[in-house]
Amino acid sequence: MTAWPGREGGTRLTAAEAAQLAYEFQVLADPTRLRILSFAAERMPEPTTVTALVAELRLSQSTVSHHVKVLLDAGYLTVQRAGTWSLYRPVAEALTAVAQRIAPQWPAASVEPKAATTA
Repeated sequence: MTAWPGREGGTRLTAAEAAQLAYEFQVLADPTRLRILSFAAERMPEPTTVTALVAELRLSQSTVSHHVKVLLDAGYLTVQRAGTWSLYRPVAEALTAVAQRIAPQWPAASVEPKAATTA
């Protein structure tokens, strides 16, 4: 994940940028995936395993494995093999990159909403 180039002039998303950002939001919108990332981050610098995640989240191994794969594919987790074990760590830079991508879309100084008028 890298920052979008050419953001100096304006903040309008291209179709490709919007699709990529929507995909990243979709990955992060799942509560189980957020819990996996939170648990993995809490254990840093030690890695976590699917076995530890199953015990912590009280979900089936297949459910946890599915969500871990989605997070791996999206770049939010890394995996290191150690014998028969797969050791997972969160990629903090990936979350930072998402935040940096959406920040230019909204100005720092927000505009107060207009007061509702009644007829």
